[in-house]
Amino acid sequence: MSSKLARLGTAATSTMTVVVESVGVLMQVTLIAIGLEFIFAFDDDTQFGALILWCVLATIYLAGTVLWLNIDLRTREVDHVFIARASSARLMALLATASAFLSSAVGLVAAVALLVMRQEPDHLAIAEVIPLWAMLLSWAMFHWGYARLYHSRCLRAAPAQPIRFPGTDNPRLTDFVYFSFTNGTTFGVSDSMVNDSKMRWTVVWHTTLSFFFNALIIVLTMNTIAGGFQGL
Repeated sequence: MSSKLARLGTAATSTMTVVVESVGVLMQVTLIAIGLEFIFAFDDDTQFGALILWCVLATIYLAGTVLWLNIDLRTREVDHVFIARASSARLMALLATASAFLSSAVGLVAAVALLVMRQEPDHLAIAEVIPLWAMLLSWAMFHWGYARLYHSRCLRAAPAQPIRFPGTDNPRLTDFVYFSFTNGTTFGVSDSMVNDSKMRWTVVWHTTLSFFFNALIIVLTMNTIAGGFQGL
């Protein structure tokens, strides 16, 4: 009976993994489409509506991702084979790259919109909150996209290890999330070792873009807090 229950549990977890990964891909594609609509919108109402929708979906996507990573980390010793196969596909690497850079573009356009908006005396306070929300989400999406990109490249490079994690022979997706967000906040690879020239070049781009992205978010956020929400 216990072995049967264990098999049922494994099957249920496998099904959930496939569903979560598939929904995640659909969410990323949807966010890319909405992000493009926001960036290239011709009128303010369409742009603002697209930004709100992007923020809501990105929040749901990131919250779901964090929840699932926590569950998966505690229920498995290694990543599910479906995650490995999906992540090793070049299409996933392209999707991760597109998601990362489009998210940063959404954040930059939102920052510009905030600067322009603050020059208008009759704008609402909520109109300042949404761009700030978008910038914080775009920051998280940017580093999450790079985490998937690092993961994909390392899987395709196996058995070589372009990124080596001490004490970890088979790094999981969460290890690459750690690597990506560490780069994005400290501009260094911490205890990990980058053993490949191409990967080092990717890390250079990641850390450099992160530096300017972080500076922009800090300046605009502190400026908004110090100046108060002018629409109040």
